[in-house]
Amino acid sequence: MAIAVNKFRLLFLTASKSDIEFKMLKLNQLRSGLMNSATQLAAQFANSIFETGEHSNLYGGTIPGALPGFIGNPFVDQDPIPEGEYEAQMIIIQSMDKNYEVELKKLDIFHQAKKTEVESIEKLLKKNIEKDYKTFMSSS
Repeated sequence: MAIAVNKFRLLFLTASKSDIEFKMLKLNQLRSGLMNSATQLAAQFANSIFETGEHSNLYGGTIPGALPGFIGNPFVDQDPIPEGEYEAQMIIIQSMDKNYEVELKKLDIFHQAKKTEVESIEKLLKKNIEKDYKTFMSSS
């Protein structure tokens, strides 16, 4: 009886582990798609800047003002603060990637737990089989 219960548990855990692996695969594909979107976005804006020389859609063009206690603006030679269309779209892509990464970490923890449980059930099943065969061998 113990062999049947452990075998059923092993089958259930294996199926559950496979489901988690499939979900992890889907999330990795989504992250790969985000990477492709980011690459295409960067290429699109780079080509736009190269062709037109205009970078107003990349950066908002504002420079930070003077800090309290300073005379003049110490940031005159620095790049403008990024707040344009490109930055807004990249922030969305990065936040989606971060969410996928967190979800992947959760699934990885579940996967490791299932893997450990499968290993323990396999050991227990092996011990049950050895015990039952010894019982049958000694009774004959």
